[in-house]
Parts: sequence; structure tokens; C-alpha cells
Amino acid sequence: MAVSTNGSDWHDGATAEQVAAVEHLYRNHRSLPYISPERDLAAWLEEVELSSSKAVPKWALEPVADIELYGGYLFEVTAGDIILLWRISFDTFTTQSWFPKYFEYTYGIDAAFDLRMLVEAGLVEIRSAADSLDLVTAPALRKALKDAGVNGLSSAKKADLMRLARERPSPTQLEDVVPVRSYKLTTAGRALLDAHPEVVAKHPKKG
Repeated sequence: MAVSTNGSDWHDGATAEQVAAVEHLYRNHRSLPYISPERDLAAWLEEVELSSSKAVPKWALEPVADIELYGGYLFEVTAGDIILLWRISFDTFTTQSWFPKYFEYTYGIDAAFDLRMLVEAGLVEIRSAADSLDLVTAPALRKALKDAGVNGLSSAKKADLMRLARERPSPTQLEDVVPVRSYKLTTAGRALLDAHPEVVAKHPKKG
């Protein structure tokens, strides 16, 4: 979805000619793709003149599913959202993960905003502190447990530290220990991803 999420808009720093060029470029698309306010429009438009492949393809903006959220708000799931679900399916995506530029430049979505919508739609969940302990280093776990009154941990393995961390610190203490959380697909999210293998097949893979 082409949405401005931080109060600013790419139009704010664009000239009238640049706005006209972008609108002309995407005149046959279903909608304008998301464009970050930080994008160097002049440089990007020059690249597009040299190669149309630098523009978001028409198919990437076509919805593959519509999901109704609160207040009747309709969230249109596009190819970029399917790729976001695919990335999350590897169980390595966290609240501190960076979003590759292809979400904006290839799929035309604001990945950070769309991720929030996928969570709101019940397609993605943010794991609890207890379920995200694998993201915490062993030294940090030892310190947290020591602060909670647990001693004799110098030779404890991380698996043991994680088990104790789920048992001993209070929920509030555990929240402080795990500032980073991982994301996971819900059953509905997995079903939506599995329903669109053609999107994943089209996405460039490394190697």
C-alpha cells in the first residue's frame, strides 16, 4: 500500500516537474507506489530514464487479497506483503531487523507500515519476551538472573540460562531483559503465504 507513515510525504521535497514525472511514469498502474521522503528523486528519475526496470512493475501493485481491519479499513495485500511474510517465515526477522530496499523500489510498499498492518490483521505475531530469549546473549542472561537472585551460573549453558530466565525473573524484569522481539507467522499468515507461491518464485534469490 502506498501510504505515508511519518507525517511527511515525498511530494514535500519534490518539484512540480518531478511530481509530474512520477505520476506520468505510473499513469497506467493501479495506484502510485510508496516513495520514501528520503529518496533522491532526481537521481532515481535519471535511472528510470535509462532503464524502466528501476520503476515498480505494474503487477507488484495489484492486490492479491483484501483484509478488513478495525473500523472497516480495508488493507490490500500486495506482492511485497507476501515477500514480507516469506521473510518472517524463516523465524529470523526481529523488531530490529532492517528492511531491504526492494520493498520500496521493487514492490512499492512501506514495509514498516505494512508489517504493522499484517500484525493488526492477525497474519503476523510479535513473540513474547519468553519466546524471544534466544535473541539475548548468554552474558546478558546471566546478569539478569543474578539481579533476580540466582547464583552459581558461571558454567551454565545458554539453554539452561533461557530455562531459568523463563522461571525466575518477574514478567516486568523479563520485559527489560528482552528488548528485541522476533516475529512469527500465524496460521492465517502461513496460509496466505502458501496460497501465493508464484510471488515467492518470482522474487530474486541469492546464490
